[in-house]
Amino acid sequence: MDSCIFKEDSAFIAAIQQTSTETPDEAFSDRAAALLADARQLSQLCSACFWASLEVEEGRSVRGTVSLCSPSASLLARRFTRPVPATVHNLVALLTASPRSPLAVHGGPEGLEVWGILDSEPEGVLRLRIAGNGILLASRARQVLALLHQGAVSIPVAADEASLAQLVARTLGKERSLEQHANIPGRILRVVTTMIRHGHGGSLVLVPPEDDSWRSSVSFRFCLDEPSARVLYDSVHNFEALMDEAKRGYDDLVTGRTSCASLIALREQYETVHFLRTLSSRCSAAWATWGSSTARW
Repeated sequence: MDSCIFKEDSAFIAAIQQTSTETPDEAFSDRAAALLADARQLSQLCSACFWASLEVEEGRSVRGTVSLCSPSASLLARRFTRPVPATVHNLVALLTASPRSPLAVHGGPEGLEVWGILDSEPEGVLRLRIAGNGILLASRARQVLALLHQGAVSIPVAADEASLAQLVARTLGKERSLEQHANIPGRILRVVTTMIRHGHGGSLVLVPPEDDSWRSSVSFRFCLDEPSARVLYDSVHNFEALMDEAKRGYDDLVTGRTSCASLIALREQYETVHFLRTLSSRCSAAWATWGSSTARW
């Protein structure tokens, strides 16, 4: 049996399990949810990923991603005729053969199994990323949950809306009290939150809307010309309008104002767009590969 270096009550495992929203009944019926709810199996999987990160196969260090999901949740996946145990040996072999495509793993009474390779990950799945020798990164929905690096576990603290409001308010001016900025526009908070969650730094410049004199005193490293800026502004405005429409549609679904036929049509549209996007990216990659091969001839 593979050595287990993660204790069931470790901070790494606890940080991962905090993201679980399934009830015990749901976890029992879904093997990916069952794995997420089982600290023992979860620690075994994390340990197997850690030991796999130290291996070298075909002259290359093992790198790749393991995703916790069940076959029923994946639209695009290559399933094995028979699932294989999620051992260090099997993880090394599969990640070496397919380093860029996530391995699909679930648990349950039958134990840890790799049931296939994902061509497209379902939204919101838990990911274990082998990023280097002894480096294991757990994430979900683009949010880092836990990091093992050089033997140390780091648990990032997520910024909530209240803390971001305080940060923005203090940035507006230390001489003004926080209470004066209690009604900070939600749009500013969304911009700051998006920047942080995408791992980007930068500056947020707040200027009076009725006065353009600030342009002469602020120097931008990269600046769009007026037509390009207008196109960008219109694109953002249209995106916000679509988001508002989508939210209203979601509210209709929740409150039951949408018919069953609309639900089916919405699901079919989602699956079609998802499939075409993946197919387009694959065709582009295949065309680029064919073109480079032709150039060599």
